Amino acid sequence: CEVLSQRLQPYRQGNGQTWQALIAVAASPSAGPNVDLVATGFMTQKALKIRERLAARGVAIGVVDVFNLRDPDEGRFREALRGVQTVVTLEEGFPHRGGLDTLVRTLLDGTGTRIKPRGFAERYTFEIGPREFLHAANGLDEASLEAFILRPLAT
Repeated sequence: CEVLSQRLQPYRQGNGQTWQALIAVAASPSAGPNVDLVATGFMTQKALKIRERLAARGVAIGVVDVFNLRDPDEGRFREALRGVQTVVTLEEGFPHRGGLDTLVRTLLDGTGTRIKPRGFAERYTFEIGPREFLHAANGLDEASLEAFILRPLAT
């Protein structure tokens, strides 16, 4: 990941290239992937690994890293996701509770883009272990996320 400006704007990485969102506008939207991942924090690193794993299988997806949930550049964010049919949000929080997926849903409202949130299940858990163990227990490990992402491609 790289910081593209002092305001920490979102960027898009896909098809082996990294673009600042404004440059992505110049690219043909029809050449973009059908699914993009939108993530923040640690989950961005996981999203980039998943993108690499899928690329090795011939599946091109994009990744948008939202560095700043409090004050993202909304116009650039929408441009980065223009033409994408499905957005999968990845967060270490509870979906549908005002986090990343809610921000994405609000910013893409009216575009027809399908939003598929992934995060921790809203339940008490008594498992203890390292982060990857807890991710796997909640379907947030790379293999589970990869399978979840491929489902929208099949429909």
